Amino acid sequence: MTFNLPPNFLSSNVEYLRKKNNMSQAQLGKLVNKDYSTIGKWEKGINQPSIEDSFKLAIIFNVDWSSLIRENLRNSKANSNDTFTLYDNNKDILTKDDEDYIKFIIEKRKKESEEEKKE
Repeated sequence: MTFNLPPNFLSSNVEYLRKKNNMSQAQLGKLVNKDYSTIGKWEKGINQPSIEDSFKLAIIFNVDWSSLIRENLRNSKANSNDTFTLYDNNKDILTKDDEDYIKFIIEKRKKESEEEKKE
């Protein structure tokens, strides 16, 4: 008898969620008491976190543990309009001018936000 296991998205989800949360591998490693190289191995699928560590990751990233393992969170409907995902999925078609414009808009919004806080 052969069992077909469902796809495991843990590796790609750890990398996606870490980057989405602007964390380095070292920063995530500190939160789970692991070295940055361990996080890299998890993300590459060389090793997998223990069940305990995978629960910690779910808590850190505020996602359901089952979703962390079984769903491709990068392409989930909940994240499809996420700015990071939109950029990440389309960066190969952006021109230098597009990227400069995106940076301009971000800087403009930062200034507006700072001015609003002063008022």
